[in-house]
Amino acid sequence: MRFKKIVTLLFFLSFSLSPLAQDKTAEEEYLESMKTREKMILKAKKAKVELELKIRKYKIEKEKGLELQEDWEK
Repeated sequence: MRFKKIVTLLFFLSFSLSPLAQDKTAEEEYLESMKTREKMILKAKKAKVELELKIRKYKIEKEKGLELQEDWEK
């Protein structure tokens, strides 16, 4: 009789604790999604900076090209 009560108690206890375990995995999933989000934001920022550098280089080369062209015309 005592064994049956213990088994029943453990059975109900396992069901009552399972939502806590699910919450923990949900929290872990949330943290992982936040990490991936942060990584994506960093990649986007890096790409933006690289694009700005390319634009600056293009503008500088364009200005130098115009200066060289003016020198050749003289």
